[in-house]
Amino acid sequence: MAYEAPAAWREEYHERIDRRIREWGEEIEKLSRKADGLGAEARTKLRKQVEELKSLQGTAKEKLSGMRKAGEEAWGDLHAGAESAIEELRKAIEAAASKRKK
Repeated sequence: MAYEAPAAWREEYHERIDRRIREWGEEIEKLSRKADGLGAEARTKLRKQVEELKSLQGTAKEKLSGMRKAGEEAWGDLHAGAESAIEELRKAIEAAASKRKK
């Protein structure tokens, strides 16, 4: 039997994760703007990273959207996949940001 999260908890979770994904989107845009002030090689590398981050962000958004549309039984299964995508995005953004601070 799949775990069934209460509807109120699921909605709060969706809102919290959606907010986090938007915040990370702002971080991605900051990195994109930062690329404009770099030399050609560094700019190319950072733009490639930004594109990878945008792809990860898109995946996380898709997973969250799937969870919103899912029934209660499927929600638990989709939750694990969404958490994985969100964690991958978080780590990638942190890694990219820390490289740029050095």
